[in-house]
Amino acid sequence: MVLHNILPLVSWRSPADVWAHEPTFLVAEIVCSALTLLMLRHALRTAEHAFVAVACFFGGALIELFTILETEIGNFYHSQATVTLFGHREPLYMLLSYILIQYASVILPRGMGLSVLGESCIAGLLSTFLFGVLDAVGLKFLWWTWHAADPLYADRNLGVPIASSFWIMVSTASLTAVLRRYGGAVRLPRALYVLSGAVMGPFATLGVMNIPFLVIYHPLVTWGGYHAGWALSIVRGISLVMVLREFARAPRITMAVEYVSVALLTLTFVLSMVTITLFGDPSTIVRTSYSQPFGPCDTTESCFWGGFTRRKFVCPDTIDPERDHYSLACVSDVPTLGADWYTVCGVPAAATWWPGVTYLFAGAIGLVLLSLLHIHAAPSAAKTK
Repeated sequence: MVLHNILPLVSWRSPADVWAHEPTFLVAEIVCSALTLLMLRHALRTAEHAFVAVACFFGGALIELFTILETEIGNFYHSQATVTLFGHREPLYMLLSYILIQYASVILPRGMGLSVLGESCIAGLLSTFLFGVLDAVGLKFLWWTWHAADPLYADRNLGVPIASSFWIMVSTASLTAVLRRYGGAVRLPRALYVLSGAVMGPFATLGVMNIPFLVIYHPLVTWGGYHAGWALSIVRGISLVMVLREFARAPRITMAVEYVSVALLTLTFVLSMVTITLFGDPSTIVRTSYSQPFGPCDTTESCFWGGFTRRKFVCPDTIDPERDHYSLACVSDVPTLGADWYTVCGVPAAATWWPGVTYLFAGAIGLVLLSLLHIHAAPSAAKTK
């Protein structure tokens, strides 16, 4: 394992500088940090919720850092926030956002009265739309960029790699199932139980989530050559059918009030992304940070420990503003050969971008509202006598 340099461990950037060049990024950092703190306050009320928050943080943070820092992967590049960790590569707010988005995705379904399978399915759907909103808006406003030639990321939606959307959905569904089964099977002292989430989270998001990849994604996409959208659509479709099936069989449906505060925080997050989208101007963004190395178009390299081959460098001829959401129009000179720290410029949203992001907004809001419904199981035969 070869990692990028992680020094300095913490770096600081003036909020005024972020605002001058990437104003929506500063807004997103403040909003996500504040909502994360409020969500954490909810999580710390009970041992069970704290256990889930710890599992979400470690399960999400470890794979996030592994993707960012491992040179064999290295296909994702964050912008410079006011607080950035590990050699200018990981914003603090992004790591903490797993407590905001993934925690909400796991916790909200717990008030719906579903089976473990149904709960896992709705959690996966919630996460893929909530993170989908963040991914689409964040890429449009250059809060990060992706590698332009990674074969795993070849199939995209709104510029966001579909493989990433598939991963967040199945990892959250796996996390929900594992935490439900584990939580009902162990009896530990409160502190030990909460801390055990640091083990169970990565077990689900690094281990169990590979099952749907091996059963659905790789046979269809990696080996079968089908577009990754098929794999994501199949998993979403199956999940939706499983959830609606349980609703159809329920004799009575009422409002779920247990997690209204979590739903309100989640809706605030989505509406903040809507506001940024409507009032922000991506064409004014000037981003200077780590990016895919710049160099000759025809140079290739192996990645994923020899599993794939990709173009090593990005070059002017391979930049696609509709896919990558940036250009070099605002810089006087192109980056030097081999540079992986340089300036790129935001571009206006294409007409085709708006329907897609609207669908993500509507899906996220709809699923949060759906999670406020509680189904009641039919009374057993013994109880009806």
